[in-house]
Amino acid sequence: MNLPGLIRENAAAQRVADSFASVRTDAQQRTARRSDGPSFTVETLGTYFLHDIVHHRHDVRTDT
Repeated sequence: MNLPGLIRENAAAQRVADSFASVRTDAQQRTARRSDGPSFTVETLGTYFLHDIVHHRHDVRTDT
């Protein structure tokens, strides 16, 4: 087990969670637009963000 790496990973996850949690409820559905055109909200950005972490985690694993 790589305890220092796990601690850093958990601290980073907590910072992300805190950042999303800090968005006011009335602002979570505000729309923004990506440079290539599609729009998103804080909620859909968070969903996509988590999807990428779960879906692509195996691409960056170093614990082989």
